[in-house]
Parts: sequence; C-alpha cells; structure tokens
Amino acid sequence: MGFVYLYRLGSLVLASFAAIIVIILCAIVTKANGRLQDAGDDIGRLHVSIQYANTGFAAAAITLVSVPIMIGLDFLDMIPVKSIILVELPWTLLLSILFVATGGTAFNDGNFFKKIPGLDSCDNTLLSATPDIVTLCKDSKPIGIVAFAAAGIFFVYTVVLAAFTWAKLSRDSSAYKTSVMECEKL
Repeated sequence: MGFVYLYRLGSLVLASFAAIIVIILCAIVTKANGRLQDAGDDIGRLHVSIQYANTGFAAAAITLVSVPIMIGLDFLDMIPVKSIILVELPWTLLLSILFVATGGTAFNDGNFFKKIPGLDSCDNTLLSATPDIVTLCKDSKPIGIVAFAAAGIFFVYTVVLAAFTWAKLSRDSSAYKTSVMECEKL
C-alpha cells in the first residue's frame, strides 16, 4: 500500500467520522424542532427553517453508505468490480458539495433569532425560557463547522487524487480505469 492509498483511507475514515457527528447533531436539531412545533404557545408557532438538518442528514447518510463500499471494494479480491478513479473523483467532489451546502445553510438558517425583534444572540434570556429554541440556535453552528470540515476533507482528497492520477496518466493511459491501490502499482 502506497502513500496515496493510505491517505485515501485516512481521509475517507475521517470524513465518515465527521458524517457521524453531523447526523447526530441533525437528529438533535430535528427532535428539538419537532417538540417546538408540537408546543401550542406563540414560541411553538415560530417557524424555524431546519433545511440544514435535512441537507446534513442526506449528505451524512450518503457518505456513511458509500464510503464503506468504496473502501470495501478494494479488499474484496473475488469480485472484478473496484472503486475506480473515474467514478471516485466526481463522487467525492459531489460529497464535498453536499457538505458545503449543509454548512452554508446551517450558518444561514441558524441565525433565525436575528429576525425576531429584541433578540441579538442565542444567549438572550427570552430564548432561554424555551430550551428547544436554544438547541436550534446553538447547534446550527457546530453542524456548519463539522460539515465544512468534511467538505474540506473530501475536496482535498479529490484534488490529491486528481493530481496523482494526472501524474500516472503520463505513464499509463488507463490510470482512470483502475482503483487507487492498483494505480499505485502502475
């Protein structure tokens, strides 16, 4: 196993851990929003967009399904199908775009309190009366941070893989049609 393959494993495992964190935080936010919507008072009727949680669920779920498949295909010698670079490059780029969308909407939608007159931060005493609003307010930023970190991991891996493959193309024109492990042997 070469450096690029080990870098691939490390990047994909690290991105999977970030996806697990995102999905846990999104579940907390979704549950808090559900309790808030079930409340019958004025605060409960406050419409709070949790689009970032929905996008986070999608990005994290797709990551947690596809990354083990990508890694597992390299270790199964019995089957001829491998995670080829031609598929892996656009896929990891797509995953980075999904996490950028999650992070961007988390930072945008997480500032809902600014639309309410008299509120300037998540620590306002008016918000502290309802713990679910505080959860919605404070958990959006960690979702955004971890989502941007996962996007960065996927994007840097995509750039490294593209550069590595480009360098290999000078020696072998079929480098895009092999897995990372096989490409390092070329």
